[in-house]
Amino acid sequence: MTYDEIKSVLKEKVCIVDFTKMNGENRLMKCTLIEDQLPPAPVSDGDGTFTPAATTTAVNEQVLAVWDLQNNGWRSFRVDRVNSIIPVE
Repeated sequence: MTYDEIKSVLKEKVCIVDFTKMNGENRLMKCTLIEDQLPPAPVSDGDGTFTPAATTTAVNEQVLAVWDLQNNGWRSFRVDRVNSIIPVE
């Protein structure tokens, strides 16, 4: 699957993503990109600046950041190391 295909599925569903970590270990991660399941977006600090998470950077389509529902945090994986994606909802 491509970066855009994986991102599209995760924006609509909670999934178990099976991927191989850089050290060779397999990992199963229950994750999503459904907006109402993500933490609140960063807000302005009041002086026109934003927290570092709000800064804009170029998109790296080799790595996808997702919300890990079991660890309640942002995690990422390399798209070319995804073995399978199984929707759970």
